[in-house]
Amino acid sequence: MDFTALFASLNPTFASVSHCGNWIASLSRSGHVLIRNSETLELHHVFLLNAQFIQKVVYLLWKPNLGAEKCHQICVASVDKVFVLDIVQHDYYASIQCDQDPLSSISWSPSGELLLWSSFDSKITVWSLNTQKGYLLPHVKTNVSKVYALHPSMQFCTILSRFNGSDCLQFYQISKKAWILLKECKLPTIDSTGIHWSPDGNWLAVLENVLDAVVYIYHRTGLLFHEYRPNRLIEVGFSDFEWSPFGKYLTLCSYHDSTLHLLETKTFSIVFRLHHCLQYTNTDLEMHIWEEKETIYEQQMTYQKVHKLRTDFPEPSFCSASKIRFNCDETYAATITSKYPNVLWLWNLQNKKLHTVLIQKHHIVYFEWHPGRPDLVVIQTKIRKESKIPSNATFLYFWALSWNTPRVVGVPKKGFNIQKVQWLQPSEFSSRPVIVICGEDAYTVAYIVEDEDESFTEVTQTIISQEVLDNELETTQTISIPS
Repeated sequence: MDFTALFASLNPTFASVSHCGNWIASLSRSGHVLIRNSETLELHHVFLLNAQFIQKVVYLLWKPNLGAEKCHQICVASVDKVFVLDIVQHDYYASIQCDQDPLSSISWSPSGELLLWSSFDSKITVWSLNTQKGYLLPHVKTNVSKVYALHPSMQFCTILSRFNGSDCLQFYQISKKAWILLKECKLPTIDSTGIHWSPDGNWLAVLENVLDAVVYIYHRTGLLFHEYRPNRLIEVGFSDFEWSPFGKYLTLCSYHDSTLHLLETKTFSIVFRLHHCLQYTNTDLEMHIWEEKETIYEQQMTYQKVHKLRTDFPEPSFCSASKIRFNCDETYAATITSKYPNVLWLWNLQNKKLHTVLIQKHHIVYFEWHPGRPDLVVIQTKIRKESKIPSNATFLYFWALSWNTPRVVGVPKKGFNIQKVQWLQPSEFSSRPVIVICGEDAYTVAYIVEDEDESFTEVTQTIISQEVLDNELETTQTISIPS
């Protein structure tokens, strides 16, 4: 893997990649918003905000692409103040004061409004940058991970709300001028925990609370189409649910035994189940088990092929949450479960079999497929403080179907503690997969090579230099934003 130099960033926003993949934004301690071209990594846009405000910033969010219009606005926000900056119209900016009602979260709508979540009340403020006005969406459910769902192709949003002791779905037509409530329907749920549109926009899945194993499927018109309950006895419900990229499968993650139920999306009947268990062995030629090994004296970490899964994991709890990620063409899926938090399971969805198991030394905190290459996945693990591996050895793990073995890659910078990773969208300018790796106060861009012998990065190349940044700031126009 080839690494670029280090570029300045701040915790907890780190670096933010635009949806179009053209820009990488980060913050500096001096109050600068630094925006680089993701291809050349040259500094193209610089905004100067109040340095004290920058130290409080917790959100750095690019506006999504609106049709043919590429993303050109970015939201920089703390819990009590929001700025919107524009890299095309440098003299434009917007600020929203929220100190009377601090934010618990913030996001963009598909039509370009800001959704501001209140810390004090169950409401969302929809803020229009065009009209410079905000309006409230009341009775929004709190403490729910998927409380709203944006339709993938039409300009409307579904909100999960609760009032008078009942769950409701609210369908809003969204535009740059206003959000109009089109329909409201009462749900049969006791306490719904999430909603999610299918990729084709025809179906809306509504998940019941974890004590009841049921999922309701609504048509886009708001009519209840199907109610799925497993045929076998399940003492508790589902911890999560996910659609595959093209909508072929709806996956339900059982909280009872960490089994994943895959439903086909014509009749919403069960197709097959993915079982997380320790009985698999690699005696089958199609099955591969790799375990991470550490060599302290050589300061290396590698994967070794093993005959069977370890059985010395801590005794799992009765209930286990699971997560699933599909690759971009729906041929493979990666899963983890809190039952065995050190293990990543890779499933071949074409023959409905387990293909590969990766056993890590530490708990997996993040895993994601490459957005354009269907056989490549990255894994990030939590490094324990009591680990004997030197502090410079913070690693990322990669698996690709075309490789002979999985790979362990360490950032060649002493003390670089990986906090966040993000794939770059495939680009016509680069045939190699590209990933942004963020540390606590800097980030680097890494390029994956097929042959590890072709990769070479000097440690001196990854030393962050304030002098280099100062020179870049001198040659790049800085736009000062009033505080």
